[in-house]
Amino acid sequence: MKRISIAKKLLVITTAALAVRLLFCTVYWVDKPITHDAQEYLLLADNIVEGKGFAYEIIPGDKVEHHERAPVYPLFLAAIISIFGKNYLAIKIIQALITSLLPLIIFKTARILFDERTGLIAAWIIALYPPLIWGTAEFLSESLFTVIVMAGFYYLARYHRSNLFKDLLIAVLYLIIAAHTKPVMLMGFPLIVLWIFFRTRKDRSPAFKHTVFFTIVSILLLVPWTVRNYAVQKKFILIASEGGITFWTGNNPLAVGDGDMAANPQIKQANNNLRKQHGYPSPAEMERIYYHEALKFIKAEPVSFISLLVKKSFYFWFPVGRSMSLFSFRHQLTSHISYFPILLLAGIAAITLIIAGKTPVLPLISMLSAMIACVIFFPQERYRIPMTDPFLILLAAYFIAGRFSAFKKKHKRKSNR
Repeated sequence: MKRISIAKKLLVITTAALAVRLLFCTVYWVDKPITHDAQEYLLLADNIVEGKGFAYEIIPGDKVEHHERAPVYPLFLAAIISIFGKNYLAIKIIQALITSLLPLIIFKTARILFDERTGLIAAWIIALYPPLIWGTAEFLSESLFTVIVMAGFYYLARYHRSNLFKDLLIAVLYLIIAAHTKPVMLMGFPLIVLWIFFRTRKDRSPAFKHTVFFTIVSILLLVPWTVRNYAVQKKFILIASEGGITFWTGNNPLAVGDGDMAANPQIKQANNNLRKQHGYPSPAEMERIYYHEALKFIKAEPVSFISLLVKKSFYFWFPVGRSMSLFSFRHQLTSHISYFPILLLAGIAAITLIIAGKTPVLPLISMLSAMIACVIFFPQERYRIPMTDPFLILLAAYFIAGRFSAFKKKHKRKSNR
């Protein structure tokens, strides 16, 4: 009877999640401008459908800058376009359907790490959490990435409980797909490897086997696309070459510790000058230039670089910098009202758990991975959300569930007097 009750609650929550996403996509976010990144994803998808391959049509001397992208999201868009044509509404609806699975995933994860009450509270919050609704209407990889990476961490939680190779294998499959959606996921792999090895203080032999298994499978699954990149670009590129421009954007003399070129016009102009200086080279060639220029800045100005690291760490957790100024007042207000209470409650919960010797390792691995990526490159709301906000919500739900249980016990004691 209890399972049926939980199933019905989850059905209601999932339906609510789908409804708000569909309403946002079809009623509110209509006929809005398509960002540069979204245009590139759509262009790649079109080329795949038209049989031109996973590539842009690069014309020598072309001043339009293109960036190599991870393959999963363009392939996802191409699959939809091949069935429905270039129907933007169809893409939004399918993204809404997929992201409406998030409450179910967070519930199942929370039930393993904590309990059912925490899971249900987390599911409701994630279903109605505005920052996780907005992305559904965008042609960007973050929404799909969020679902895939959360599924991967769910199976890591299952593996932690079961200690089965099967759960670890499914987890690594999801996480590698996530990395091929957004390479930032790779930042989490070393931390996950350490967690697998050190998660138990008992016999290290099984832990060593599992660590080796995870590492070898991860490397093998990274090889095919890397080989493809070498065959096409004649250079070693792990998944995508979009890291160079983001690394340079976040680490140059004009960087302020927050936001991309849209939020920092002076960096955009410097980028145009840099590309012009080198004769508008290909994305792969420009990748090398970006890294060279960024590392030259870091070597020449170590104090400025350290200052940037501090600023980027701050803006990662407190999105009040230039990147947020690009959005409307309504967006900023909704984002802050949604995010900051969750951050506060999650912080209290995390500290409480750590003091009690119950450190929430998996949530911390995910959030730390996202933070490391943003500190190395640059912070932005849409880069933080996928790997951070769902786990902040989970921890906040744990705090709320604990207060609710304490209130119920106190009320029961009063009733028994």
